[in-house]
Amino acid sequence: MLFLLRKIRRKLMQNLPTAVGNKFTTYLLYAIGEIVLVVIGILLAVQINNWNQERKTQDNIRNYLVNLYNETEGNAQLIEQAIARSNAVLSAGRELANLMAEDVSSSPETSKLLNDVFAPVLEYRPNLSVLNEMISSGAIRNLRNDSLKNKILGFQSKLTFLQIQENYHTRDYNACTDEILKYGSMRTVLDETGYSTGFLGIAKSKKARNYDQLLNSNEFDNKLLLFIASGTGLHETNYLPLLEYLEALLVSIQSEIDS
Repeated sequence: MLFLLRKIRRKLMQNLPTAVGNKFTTYLLYAIGEIVLVVIGILLAVQINNWNQERKTQDNIRNYLVNLYNETEGNAQLIEQAIARSNAVLSAGRELANLMAEDVSSSPETSKLLNDVFAPVLEYRPNLSVLNEMISSGAIRNLRNDSLKNKILGFQSKLTFLQIQENYHTRDYNACTDEILKYGSMRTVLDETGYSTGFLGIAKSKKARNYDQLLNSNEFDNKLLLFIASGTGLHETNYLPLLEYLEALLVSIQSEIDS
């Protein structure tokens, strides 16, 4: 490009009059031409550097998006597992509540339901390593798609609200298990579900034990209903919408990668 400009300038200089009186004008034009060429060269160099830098930035963003897609896909699978667990717990909890609405006594059926409802809580804990790195490194600011940027950052706020709801649900879970420890019989539940001899490797109890007092307790009934209510809210207003959000986010990320 500079070679072409110099060639044009030389051609123009050759066409200028060569009289002595015009020498100063000739040299002045020559000097101005050199300055213009230098300025143009600098501007071209800066522009090329900017293009290269922008290309590197966008390549870096694309690599981040590929990793974020994989991370989000894994997080979507985790929420699917949480949904499946939530469905199982709520189903068993409602069945137990229906039995307790009638005259009920401890049995293998109620032992299985108690075990299904109050197995260890499965909390949703997604992997956020790529997302956090994009934010801490400032790479998220270089994403030109503002709509996608907002969706990516919006995941954190949704996760914060979900964890608040999970805390309420865990509180109700702990309240129920406290009642079970007071008025229930863990030994009977474990014996009748096979966990005593299977998982724990201990002998079944030869003593007759029941937990009728628990099943007919108004306090336990109240706490069970609160547990079901908070679990239903968590399932319907957090888990299911978050899965839809992540699925839509995956589509947006893939579209940005392909563009």
